[in-house]
Order: sequence, then C-alpha cells, then structure tokens
Amino acid sequence: MTKKSTYFSILVTAIVIAVAGVLLNIKPIVSVLDTMRDMVNEWPIWVLAVICGIVFAKFKHYWGSILICAIVVALGSQIYFSGSLSNLDLYRACVRGFSFLGIVFIVDYIRFIFKI
Repeated sequence: MTKKSTYFSILVTAIVIAVAGVLLNIKPIVSVLDTMRDMVNEWPIWVLAVICGIVFAKFKHYWGSILICAIVVALGSQIYFSGSLSNLDLYRACVRGFSFLGIVFIVDYIRFIFKI
C-alpha cells in the first residue's frame, strides 16, 4: 500500500466515523465536532499547522515532530486565547491539538497528491 492510499484510507475512515457519530447522535463524537467547528476561525492554529507541515516535511520522524508541535501549539494557543495556563481547559487544549493534527494531515495529503 502506498502512502497516498494509506492517507486516503485514514481520511475516509475519519469522515465515516464523523458522519456516523452525527447521524447516530453519539455524544462524545458530536461534542468534539462541535468544539472543532467553533475553533475553525482560530487563525493561529491554521497558520502554525501549515508552517509545521511544510517545514517538517523531510524529517525522518515526521509524525513525532508534528505531535510535539501539536502539544506546543495547543498549550501556546491556550495562553494566547485565555491569557495564562493557570485556568487550563484540558478538553479544549486536546481538541485544539487534534485539530492541529487534522490540518497537518490534510496539508500532507495535498502535498502527496500534487507531489510538492
């Protein structure tokens, strides 16, 4: 299986899980999707995800470095949006990190499709 087909399989699986969660009204999935929908307008996550996806593209341990970036961006954006880490909302920080990983995944998949 090539990398492109593996990425496509993961993308289809994620879409099927999201649609099934909404149609069957599975509360944890719907809650995460609602929180992610609220975070769509947070531009720092988008900008940093695209930058990290492009900068770390040739790293040997790509997803390890992206995971560390997701943690740093989630905590950094928590400081940016709320002012400090003293009132850390762990749920929103985790969803922000998951959103970051999703954006990087899509950027990486587009890079594979167009061979950039």
